[in-house]
Amino acid sequence: MTDFPRNGDPQSCYGFSLTSEIDLRFTRPGASADAIEIAEMRGSEPVHDEPEILQWLTPNGVAGKLYGGGAIFDFWAEGAGWFRMAPHERTVEVPPGNDAVRREVHLWGVPSMVTFTRLGDLSLHAAAVERDGCAVLVAAPGQHGKTTLSVALHAAGCRLLSEDISRLQVGREPIVLPGPTVVRMRPDTFLGVPEGMQMVEESTRVHLEATRDRVGTADPVPVAAVVLLRLSENGELRMQRCDPTAALRDLWALAFRIPVSDDRARAFQQLADLVSAVPVYDFWRPLTFETLPAAVEQVAGLCAS
Repeated sequence: MTDFPRNGDPQSCYGFSLTSEIDLRFTRPGASADAIEIAEMRGSEPVHDEPEILQWLTPNGVAGKLYGGGAIFDFWAEGAGWFRMAPHERTVEVPPGNDAVRREVHLWGVPSMVTFTRLGDLSLHAAAVERDGCAVLVAAPGQHGKTTLSVALHAAGCRLLSEDISRLQVGREPIVLPGPTVVRMRPDTFLGVPEGMQMVEESTRVHLEATRDRVGTADPVPVAAVVLLRLSENGELRMQRCDPTAALRDLWALAFRIPVSDDRARAFQQLADLVSAVPVYDFWRPLTFETLPAAVEQVAGLCAS
């Protein structure tokens, strides 16, 4: 287990104060306004005759399937097993097992995303970093260097709030709720343990976590800007303010919602409110390590703006 002390102190993740039957490693200290209970799966594993409502694909096949709707959802994750979510009962059940890291990493993925989305908040496929009390979201589909850039921002002195999924509450002032302290990197993008992080394990993915002095609290952070990563074909780094209509279209593709639910209409309105409240930037950059310091400087500078 991590050297991060628990001592019965309140722990939170994604804006949830946590009560848990299992040891949790990647949380943050502090109480939050909402709460969920984490428990091992009660009863037999789910069996579904109906088709899944969503699935997640990798080049090697199906990595995850989501079933259900309404009050109860079941999620199957390859290599981890079944999770059951009852968002309005504030419970998430996890599979039994000895691979604690894999299980918790999956817990803070789809099961958490389904839970806070059904409770009315916005989920974006985006990393989030904080500096001087302001957050910048780094949004992109896979294979756009989002994790590499967010880890480099953390190493440069920003605080990593989430690496892959961001929970947002969009009111008069949009805020992001800090997620887990774990990061998953592909081995081909891993050049060593960066400043402010420590190794958890290395397998098909390299798992890192923020060091104790860099975790910070679970308190929400106001959003200063959103950055949409683009792949530069000419090697140029260029950041440009994005038209709100175009920003809304591109962020819509990165927003999670449950099919055949009120999530679609709510998420669209939340995104419209977000692009009206904070600036959104297109950021073209090549996927090279040589240009990473310059990219970090440009993105980190948006916190101050």
